[in-house]
Amino acid sequence: MLYTNIEKIDDRIVKKLLENGPHTIAQFESSLNDKSRRAIFKSLRQLIDNGVVIKVKQSYLLNEEWVGQVRQAIDKDRIVIPEISPGDKITYEFKSLVKVDELWKSLYLSGYMNSSPTVFYNSHNIWPLVPGRQASEELYYQSLRPNKKTYFVIGSNTKLDQIFKKENESRYLKINLDSEINLDRRHFITINGNIIVQVILPLYFIQKIDHLYQAYENDPSVIKRIKQLLGTEVKVKMTIKQKEKKVIKLQKQLLKNFYVEN
Repeated sequence: MLYTNIEKIDDRIVKKLLENGPHTIAQFESSLNDKSRRAIFKSLRQLIDNGVVIKVKQSYLLNEEWVGQVRQAIDKDRIVIPEISPGDKITYEFKSLVKVDELWKSLYLSGYMNSSPTVFYNSHNIWPLVPGRQASEELYYQSLRPNKKTYFVIGSNTKLDQIFKKENESRYLKINLDSEINLDRRHFITINGNIIVQVILPLYFIQKIDHLYQAYENDPSVIKRIKQLLGTEVKVKMTIKQKEKKVIKLQKQLLKNFYVEN
């Protein structure tokens, strides 16, 4: 499927046309050099028959009617998760950090968490180190703008936490390292509006993460072991709640060391 980890030749052809415009057969052969000319021709014929691609003289280009239909379908309001009322809670369970981060990003990108500010608490910001998720994290930080002020409390002050703060703090993302904050280290918290999203990891897993982050102080090569750990199977729970009183209490605790602009 297009823009996934597994792309068939049809997907790759469409991606090339989306990103680089019209192609000739020679250009396809050059950019898809692991595919035969025959396979490229076959795929192009199917795409033409399906109304996705148009051939004009020696060039192939995307059918803009098809592009418009896809854009219209994507731009429609979509329900990522069921609506929740005050006091309600939805719980999801996963077996990897990758899957839980994919859902979190889907909530964010869908506009489900579109209030400002957003307030985070993590014992460590592990997400850029989860295998395969670094680019996703970088895009998230780049997306922050004046109307999306973000405050991030990290419940540790190790060298790796300091590096994250130095490399990512900006006008729109304020970071506080607070190793004395009194919050459950298993809980990775997002507060947005009246919504609280909590990702909950097993205690043994958090203890392993803590140990490796401490070990990094004297041995930076430990970063490989951290990534390996974060890529292993682990039971992860995500809860989504709407509780106004709890939001007010948590926000007060997390924002106490920030200057919050109105």
